[in-house]
Amino acid sequence: MPETDAIFDNIKAKDAPTSDPSVKRLSLDCKATVALGEYSRGGQTRWNEKAIDHDLGSKEKYIPCGIVDEDSGQLHIAFGSSYKTSDFIVDTLLDWWNGLTPQQQEQPSACN
Repeated sequence: MPETDAIFDNIKAKDAPTSDPSVKRLSLDCKATVALGEYSRGGQTRWNEKAIDHDLGSKEKYIPCGIVDEDSGQLHIAFGSSYKTSDFIVDTLLDWWNGLTPQQQEQPSACN
């Protein structure tokens, strides 16, 4: 189908590695909220431990958000305890950025 082919051609072109060191290619994704507790995953455990098979009002919940540097493969993971909002995503990006060395921060002039 030509329309679908055009979409994938566009993705392929946008996702192609760049030889320009001033462009930082990142992949960012936030996942669903995870309830913390002594739960079994579908009744399966890796150890001989007793586990709760239902979420009975868990109070602690975290949202994982990860950033992958597409060129180096380095992974940065942050966990939020409120909601998956644009503020949380920006805070995760700032946390990642602040973890870079001053030299690494000087290199990119754009992020894709």
